[in-house]
Amino acid sequence: MYDREYFLEHLSFKPESAGDFKTQIWEIMLTLVDIKSTDKIIDFGCGSGLLSFYINKKYGAEVMGVDYSADAIEICKVLAEKYAAESNSVSFFHLNISQFPDVSEAKMIILADVIEHLYPAEVDALIKKILISRGEISGQESLKLLLHTDNILFLRYVRPILDLLSILFFRITVKEIRERNAFEDARHVNLYSARSLSLHLSRFGFYPLKVIYPPLVKDRMFAQFPFLVSLPFLFSVIKVFYPFARKFSPSFYGLYEFR
Repeated sequence: MYDREYFLEHLSFKPESAGDFKTQIWEIMLTLVDIKSTDKIIDFGCGSGLLSFYINKKYGAEVMGVDYSADAIEICKVLAEKYAAESNSVSFFHLNISQFPDVSEAKMIILADVIEHLYPAEVDALIKKILISRGEISGQESLKLLLHTDNILFLRYVRPILDLLSILFFRITVKEIRERNAFEDARHVNLYSARSLSLHLSRFGFYPLKVIYPPLVKDRMFAQFPFLVSLPFLFSVIKVFYPFARKFSPSFYGLYEFR
């Protein structure tokens, strides 16, 4: 499922044209933390590695990208050679049953759009392995976990309403919605709300420091739900009430600390 074709097509990534490291999701997520050039960061589920390169380029921090997919790591290494002059502190590691990276000196673990792709048991096993590898070192700074993931409250309660309106305004068909849902259901196997994820992570000693939701961006909303172009007043209504209903946002960002 997560092969080379997936990373090339569904992540809009092409080795010969990669170079635009800036995305809105990363920028918002990284506002939650203060990254220094002396920091060591582990980017779990690094995919094509673009976030790893972006962090290294922007902050100068040492970054290790880790992924279960051998195809993803292959793409990362192609990019590492291409951008060797500006990414000398970026490395990549193929994660499998018998091999796990050394995270003992890591200040932060990043899970950007990763948790929803792993079954609950896989997430739990990953966190346990991280803590075992981390160990206890005297004077060691607390490990932080930074993430972005889809919000089950939006998918369960809000998107069905928006899908219905899209159908009524002939912007999408029932067949297209079913195909989209089938594609996502096969890949998004582990969904949380901000509250349920905080409760789950607390079982392993990770407690929330900050949880935020993405801003409401008009162009993005119109791209996701084209029927809103025909109903600008509805977007205005959504904009007014959004600050009071952020927990139903499509996704959320969280920073957690191990205590």
